[in-house]
Amino acid sequence: MKTNKTKALKTFVELFDIILTGNKDNSRIAARKVRKLIYSLWKPAYKKYKYVNFLPACPYKSIQMALSNVDYFCGELYMKQLKSSLFGDNSR
Repeated sequence: MKTNKTKALKTFVELFDIILTGNKDNSRIAARKVRKLIYSLWKPAYKKYKYVNFLPACPYKSIQMALSNVDYFCGELYMKQLKSSLFGDNSR
């Protein structure tokens, strides 16, 4: 039986695939959905963890780990663009 958390992770993977391979409009829509997902999964208890890998196993950690892998494999310029689309930062 699948839980909502499993469904959220599957949704994230699908959205990330669209962000990385989709056209500009679809990528923006998917980025907004990922941002909403990140914010909805955040818990104040996570503030006490200095590093993402110290977080307990949870969907929020999975998303953050995936973002760090994209950072590693895609490079700095792509991550600036991704963060801009995810978080609305206009500094490119």
